[in-house]
Amino acid sequence: MHRHSYLHASSFVIGSPVARRLINNETFSGMDLLNDYWWRAAEQSDFFRIYNYSWDHNHPASGTVCQKNNIKGCFDNIDTFDECQCEIKQSAEYIGQKIYPGWPDLFAYPYGLSSDFTRETYFPEFMEQHRTLAAFGASGGYLTKGSFRWNLPRFVSGASPPIGWRTPAELREIFQEVE
Repeated sequence: MHRHSYLHASSFVIGSPVARRLINNETFSGMDLLNDYWWRAAEQSDFFRIYNYSWDHNHPASGTVCQKNNIKGCFDNIDTFDECQCEIKQSAEYIGQKIYPGWPDLFAYPYGLSSDFTRETYFPEFMEQHRTLAAFGASGGYLTKGSFRWNLPRFVSGASPPIGWRTPAELREIFQEVE
């Protein structure tokens, strides 16, 4: 295994300032944990990148969301061109302005869920609009040459193994498997 002498971290962020404020107020008791003031400095550092986690996360606290029927709490119901443009392209453009000259060229599906339309039509056929290189689900597991570009596996903090980890020991186990 090739070892690097530096750490690299990634953060997938929600674009909408309104959704972040509403989620922050409901989920984090208003502690202002979902702000964007740090994005540009992080992106310009040598060890951190900012990526796209959607416009409103289709989160129950988000107020009105991009989903056509305002049905919240999952992301596999984002299944039209207009919904994808709202959730993915709009968010990428907003985040891109905040981290300029960087661009959030990776996407993580909220809740790890995605529709067939998003994975099989929107991402591969409209790349010139969203400028995304790949998207991550939440199936756990390691990337392989056979991984599907628009639903790559990722380990999720707070999820039970083998999907993710909840403790430092479980995270160490994930790293040890690739050594």
